Amino acid sequence: MAQEWKAAFGLGDSDTTLSVVDAFGVTVVALQALQRRVEDLEAELTRHTGRDAAPRVPPSP
Repeated sequence: MAQEWKAAFGLGDSDTTLSVVDAFGVTVVALQALQRRVEDLEAELTRHTGRDAAPRVPPSP
């Protein structure tokens, strides 16, 4: 798995171990991309319906 990770993301000092920091970094980037996608879809929905998307509920702490 570490070899596949290094090939896919080019991260890590070794192809035999995974760094937790690298995994968190990739997760953050993926979440940011997902957030942008949601915002794009909400904007598209607003264009098609003429109404704002459903209000977002803030995450609980």
